[in-house]
Amino acid sequence: MKCLSSIALVVAAAFFPPAVFAQENQEAQIAYQYDCNKLPYTSLGCNSYNEMIRSNDSDVISALKTSADAYVCFNQEGDEFFIVSFDEPIDSTYAPVSNNRSLLQSPGAFSYSKYKDGVQNDSGFLFGKWSKVKGLSLAPSFVANDTGSQRDASVTENEISCENTFKNLNGTTTTFNLQIRRSTLRFNQTYTFPQPGPARKTAVGTTQPQSHDQVAEDGHCAEFK
Repeated sequence: MKCLSSIALVVAAAFFPPAVFAQENQEAQIAYQYDCNKLPYTSLGCNSYNEMIRSNDSDVISALKTSADAYVCFNQEGDEFFIVSFDEPIDSTYAPVSNNRSLLQSPGAFSYSKYKDGVQNDSGFLFGKWSKVKGLSLAPSFVANDTGSQRDASVTENEISCENTFKNLNGTTTTFNLQIRRSTLRFNQTYTFPQPGPARKTAVGTTQPQSHDQVAEDGHCAEFK
């Protein structure tokens, strides 16, 4: 096995000399680094993002390189950033829907990854459908829903959104909601979770009503095409 691995490395080096890889890495560093001074706030997440780009982090670079449209968004608070990416299909991939010949659809995918303190904290990948109406000049829209992972996402001409529901450390359910405005590159994300209220006596016994608390965060994004 070691011999085969050595041969594979020799063959790869013959077709892809080190200079090619070095040039590609250098081009990626130039193309994907972001000037953090453009943000209206100081972002530790932006610094971490640039550090990962300079280090040729394959997860971060591939999320940007393999998608036609990618957004890197930097939180105002804490060392956090996330990447949202997708590909809008070309016209030739659209096909009429069987029960509605005016509606054209094409398959698509949506990716979300979050990094906190320099390491990946969350990720999700959804398959869905792009839709548009035949004969109309309206921009296509994308919808994806995965009941198994309790995630969904949508993309329109003006806005990107995704939602995720998960169990938190308290054993209750947290709902995460993200919205990115494509015209201004501003984002807002919220975490909504139930909190137990004070116990009270009723005719049928003691109950403990719940109230919902919400943590909201916002910031700005950079778009890479």
